[in-house]
Amino acid sequence: MKTLITLLIITCALCVSAGQYMLTNITEMDGDTIRANVHLGFGIMLQNTSVRLGGIDTPEIHTKNLLEKEAGKLVTALLMEKIKNATELILITNDKKECGKFGRPMGIILLDGRDVNKVLVSMKCAKDYHGERKKKWTDKELNYIIELLVKYKINKCRKSI
Repeated sequence: MKTLITLLIITCALCVSAGQYMLTNITEMDGDTIRANVHLGFGIMLQNTSVRLGGIDTPEIHTKNLLEKEAGKLVTALLMEKIKNATELILITNDKKECGKFGRPMGIILLDGRDVNKVLVSMKCAKDYHGERKKKWTDKELNYIIELLVKYKINKCRKSI
C-alpha cells in the first residue's frame, strides 16, 4: 500500500509541475502514445508509463476502419523508427496541461532536440489536436499517409527498441 501511495504522489507531481524528463525503454502503443520509463530525477523513475504526445492526433490502430488501421500502423512504425535512431529522448511538459484526460503524462517529445510532434504534423501524419472533438481522418488523408510511408519503406513490424 505504501508503494502504491508513493507511486500516486510521484505521478501527481509529474502532472502538476512543468519540466523536462528523460525517457528510456520506449515501446510502441500507437502514433501519438508511447510506453516509456520516465526519469523524474534524484533516482526516481516511473516505469513502463503511458506517455501521450500532446497537441497531436494520429490515425488509430484499434479501429474497424481498415484504411485508418493501416495508416495508424505505419505512423506508429515511423515514430518508433525516429525514436530508434535518436540518441537523446526528452519529454517536455508545460504549465498549462501536463496530463491528458486519462491521466497520462503529456507533452512534447524531443528526439535529439527535435520536436517529433511537429515533425509528424509537418509530414501530415498527424493533425493538430488540443482536446476539441476529433476530426475524422478522410480516405484522401489516410491514402496520402500510406503512400508517403510506404515510399519511405517504413517497417510496420517493429515492436520496440
